[in-house]
Amino acid sequence: MSEPTAWFRGDLGLQIAGYGSVASPTFMAGRDGDTLVALIGSAHHLIGYEPAPDMHRVGWSGLPAMFQLLQEDVERREEHPGRRSVFDEVLHFSEKMEVPPVYCEFLARRLMHGALTLDDGRELTIVIGTPLYVAMADGHG
Repeated sequence: MSEPTAWFRGDLGLQIAGYGSVASPTFMAGRDGDTLVALIGSAHHLIGYEPAPDMHRVGWSGLPAMFQLLQEDVERREEHPGRRSVFDEVLHFSEKMEVPPVYCEFLARRLMHGALTLDDGRELTIVIGTPLYVAMADGHG
């Protein structure tokens, strides 16, 4: 998952925020050792998810501007070094999630990746992507 390729796949316990809502993007995050994976996309990527028939489909991960927004964030951080980076924000948001993880398999398009130094001195790799699919898996690895 931490290799710098355009697409990445994995199986991981993911905490999911926004599940079932087509009014906002779905955020999924999980850690594998010193790698945090954050997937941002539409609930429609969750295999088995069926919205109510009267709900409109919104393809959040299909927004071409998503990558541009992340790039602009990096550029803003360079201009204003005191601001938290997108990686800080992803880590902060994922640490505040209180839902139990769901073990999933996924295939995602990498949007950006980088590293943070944690308070204990360890380096955490953060990979941000938008999923092609996410499916609940049977077991752990």
